[in-house]
Amino acid sequence: MIITDSEEEDNPHFMKTKNNFLLFCTLILLALSEIMNAQSNFKKGFILTNTNDTVYGLIDFRTDAMNAEQCKFKIGEGKADTIYYPGDIAGYRFSEEGKYYVSRVVTIGDESYKLFLEYLVEGMMNLYYCEIDDQDYYFFERDGKMMKITKRPDVIKDGYFVSDNKYQEFLNYYFKDYPTVLSTTEKVDFNQKSFINVAKRYHAATCTTGESCIVFENKHPDKDYTLFKFSVYGGLEFGTYTYSSELVLDNGIPWGYDKYYKINTQSPVIGGKINVNNPRWSKSFGLQASISLSLFNEKIIIGRGNLGFEYKFPLGKFRPMIGGGFQCAFKVAGNNGVYYNSFSEILPGYFFNLGVEYALGSHAVFIQSSKENCKTLRSVQQKFDAFHIIVGYTF
Repeated sequence: MIITDSEEEDNPHFMKTKNNFLLFCTLILLALSEIMNAQSNFKKGFILTNTNDTVYGLIDFRTDAMNAEQCKFKIGEGKADTIYYPGDIAGYRFSEEGKYYVSRVVTIGDESYKLFLEYLVEGMMNLYYCEIDDQDYYFFERDGKMMKITKRPDVIKDGYFVSDNKYQEFLNYYFKDYPTVLSTTEKVDFNQKSFINVAKRYHAATCTTGESCIVFENKHPDKDYTLFKFSVYGGLEFGTYTYSSELVLDNGIPWGYDKYYKINTQSPVIGGKINVNNPRWSKSFGLQASISLSLFNEKIIIGRGNLGFEYKFPLGKFRPMIGGGFQCAFKVAGNNGVYYNSFSEILPGYFFNLGVEYALGSHAVFIQSSKENCKTLRSVQQKFDAFHIIVGYTF
């Protein structure tokens, strides 16, 4: 009996398993979303009060969009934090990261927004930046008036990429009286570094005092704070492989199995993984991708590729971690003799892991257990369940 895709979907057991898995993933993502919103990433800095006083302490260093909406500040470790909104304070600045935010009111479309704008350049012409609803905005300020520049995301139209370059026209018009600042044929990239250079050229063309006209300049424009961590690991795998194909009679009625066998294995496993996260979004949550190799029944090398999430609880040097996601198992090399059909195709599935990490400065060691389940849902059914115990090192 051959099981088609449509018959799989009509299978109540298959649908129940699928729905339960989707529900579990949804609940996990919702829970992680709530946890991440409550997280903090405090860095050294200071706030500027509306009376021009400077108060030093720690400031929550989050994404550009979040930093534009609020400033979470506390005077030291273990102290209660206070949330300031635009207008509550004049601005705030991170000491090491160099990012400087000031409270301003800007108009976008028909609406006015009170925001903390990132101060990129202060001088004869000021330059600010902010992110609103996943769209970047730059503001050139001259003589108390602001010019807004933005760029819509690229789109595909009639099979071609269409880029919004209207900002280039605005720049050419705005600086038409200053050819040394921007020529009509010059292409300006839509990023902080390019716009900072434009503002600096304007200072050089208009500042006549002979002094440095730039009071403040962001030294880290367009910096990406995404972190990549690489790990290697090794350990033991305890696996169970099941192979079965139904024997179908001439009248179409299934009767027993044409082939059936079940093998329990124990073998070493080695692998490597990469974790990607952005601490400005979440210090604990990240994506993980890994690949591992193990020896099945002493004759076949099995590979597995994993892609999923990992969450590390911020509890000092010892950090419990949990993760999960999608997996596929496949034969890399070898021949299993009598079991020649073993791993005859790629087996999709899922994995969950649980472990603890111990921080060693910027590196770490960890121990982890994982449960994996891969299988096909065809007339020839292959299933591989595995349990891993591994130790590893993160560079």
